Amino acid sequence: MMTRNPTQRADHNTLTQPWESRLNKVLGAAVLSSLVYFVKCLLVQIISVRYHQVQFALRIKTNKEKIRMLAELYRISRDIFPSYCPEFAEEDYVLHTSIAGGFITPGHRRSGSATPMRVLGQVARVGDNLTSALGNVAKEITGRDVLNPNSAYSIVVDALGRKASSEALARRIWMSFVEEGKDSLYVDDLIEVMGFENRVVAREAYAVVDEDDNGDVSLEEMVTSVVGISRESKSLAKSMGDIDSAISSLDSLLAVVVFIVVVFIFVALLNSSFTTTLATAGTALLSLSFVFAMTAQEILGSCIFIFVKVTKPPILLKYTRD
Repeated sequence: MMTRNPTQRADHNTLTQPWESRLNKVLGAAVLSSLVYFVKCLLVQIISVRYHQVQFALRIKTNKEKIRMLAELYRISRDIFPSYCPEFAEEDYVLHTSIAGGFITPGHRRSGSATPMRVLGQVARVGDNLTSALGNVAKEITGRDVLNPNSAYSIVVDALGRKASSEALARRIWMSFVEEGKDSLYVDDLIEVMGFENRVVAREAYAVVDEDDNGDVSLEEMVTSVVGISRESKSLAKSMGDIDSAISSLDSLLAVVVFIVVVFIFVALLNSSFTTTLATAGTALLSLSFVFAMTAQEILGSCIFIFVKVTKPPILLKYTRD
């Protein structure tokens, strides 16, 4: 394009000009620099995806399965005892008020202090019904549950965001399934309510709340289990945020390395005495190595830690029921 274009051929001047040679070198250096930058971005993405997959995939899957089981138990509880029924009015007000962003304290179950909570609950209930109506229309179009805050799964996920609503959810589920007059919930109680054909799901759901695997679940144990699932969800979110911060720092470090490599690429292609320049730069860096020795050691140790975590899955103890 530079030497064989119509203008050059008309002037019978198809020789490469000095500026064209320099431009070719600049373009070549830009291409190599782009490839180096692409490799850096690809490496960071691979490390990020691999780290999350190795370290958190099993925990996320387990936590989602527990939430799904709680949602199934809450759905059945709500089918038996509709929302805001007299038996669970206070628990439902806590659930929906917490979802709406209200501040609930454990003492808000007395008649005087419950009045503001009921008002907030009614407001949240009206808003949820409106959004649910829109969600039903969207479901007819897309075939999926969207914009539906009244779905069991949405309510459970939102309830797990607060301790007060998590405890209310646990109380509602436990008291919906426990046999009247007993102070413990058994797996047979779930099977009786869910049906014998759903006994496998009932046992899986019971295993989620029976943490000590002793065959009975008290109300306190139920509350502890649900609050534990809530804490695990928050811990996962925080851990993934910390890892994202570490990956971002690694990205910044690699960006500095890429910048140095790009400088050397441009110098190598544009400077005829690159060997002399490289020797001078190497001598200068060697003379300053004692200044950055500790920093380089810490950076190298951090990088090794990340790569070891990427390739080594966490050790999890798995308990099986007899």
